[in-house]
Formats: sequence, C-alpha cells, structure tokens
Amino acid sequence: MTATKLKKSVQQLGELRAQMTALKASERELTGAVVEAMRAGKLEQITSAGYAAQLTASRTLTLDVAKFRKKAGPKIFAACVRVDNKAARRHFSDAELEKLGTVAESVKLRISPRPGK
Repeated sequence: MTATKLKKSVQQLGELRAQMTALKASERELTGAVVEAMRAGKLEQITSAGYAAQLTASRTLTLDVAKFRKKAGPKIFAACVRVDNKAARRHFSDAELEKLGTVAESVKLRISPRPGK
C-alpha cells in the first residue's frame, strides 16, 4: 500500500470510528428512553414492523469472600479463586508476575483526531 493510500485508509478508519462512537452514544440514549417508556407503561414486550423489544430481569450474585472462604475451606476455596491482575500488581512487580504465568502480546491500532482538524 502506498503512503497516499495508507493515509486515506487512516482517515477513513478514523471517520468510521468517530461515527461508531456517536452511534453507540445514540443507541445508549435511545435504549434508556425505550426502557423507561416500557417500564412506565408496564410493558414487558413490544413489537414494531421489523423488531421486537423485550425487557428481561436478571440477578447478579456477589459473594462475601470471607464468608465463602470460611464455608468452603482451603481446598475448595483454592479451586474457586481467581487472581485479579490489577490487585496482584500492587504487591508484585511485572517481572515477578510474568514468572508465575504466561504473557500474551497483541497489537492494537489507535486512531485519534489530529488537533485543529
């Protein structure tokens, strides 16, 4: 790809990402309005010409770690526990943690608007 084509692609990609950000904000706003209207109208579902909307309830369980540890005992607790990398980094260096696990590397392309453009 030539430099000119690459610059054009970067421009196009930046514009697409800006549109996606705007669309996501609009979608969140409209979702909130629909949910609010459905709740106010005590509707669980409603259909339009091409789509159906349905409100569903869900439950989230948050365990008290100390109570769970006491009930489970050390063997079950060790089998259930997951390590929070952010918390681990407060106590160990990255080099120490890398010795205890595996490192996966990835490449991410960041596109940002240029100042004044």
